[in-house]
Amino acid sequence: MYDDLRAKFFMDAEPPLFIPPVAADLQWGWLPDNSDAVAETLFEDGEPALIRLNEKLCRWRSITRETLLHELTHIRLGPRYSCGGYSHAWTGSRVTSSMRWHRETVRLATAGALRL
Repeated sequence: MYDDLRAKFFMDAEPPLFIPPVAADLQWGWLPDNSDAVAETLFEDGEPALIRLNEKLCRWRSITRETLLHELTHIRLGPRYSCGGYSHAWTGSRVTSSMRWHRETVRLATAGALRL
C-alpha cells in the first residue's frame, strides 16, 4: 500500500520537498504495545530510516491508508517540519510547520487522496 500511495501522490516533489523512498529502502517496525501513537517516522542524518506503526490500529485498511499518507507527508516535507509546532524553513525564515502541513493536506485532498 505504501508504494502505491507513494507512486500516486508523492512523485512530483521538487526541492525543498522530497520524494519518499520505496518501502524496501526503509526499515519497518511496530510501536510498543503501550504506545498511544498511530505511527512515527524516524530520520537518520536527514534521511527517512524507519517507519513504526501501531499494530492495533493498523488492522483496519482505511486507518492504515490514512496513516501511511500521514507518514509519507512527513517524508515529503522532510525532518525539519512536523505536523504541528514551529520550524525554520529551508530559506531560514520562520514558518509554522502547521502552515506547511496544511498546504500539503490541501494538495492531497485536491489530488483525491484525502477527504476533508
